Amino acid sequence: MDLHGLTVQDAYNEFNRAVDECRSKEIKKLKVITGKGQINYEFPGWCDSNPKIKNYTLNPDKGSYLVRITI
Repeated sequence: MDLHGLTVQDAYNEFNRAVDECRSKEIKKLKVITGKGQINYEFPGWCDSNPKIKNYTLNPDKGSYLVRITI
């Protein structure tokens, strides 16, 4: 999913919606494109505070993450 270009609040809401959708469809992994700005800076906190997230990894491009979701 691509959050790049959204406002921080819209990106946060869209990310949480996508996590819920993945869980309902039993999808365990989600690639999230954040870009390299404010969303990228805040994204780890979103994951750390969400019990539905198993773990996350910053990809080598430094502008996206692989998120593992608890099912």
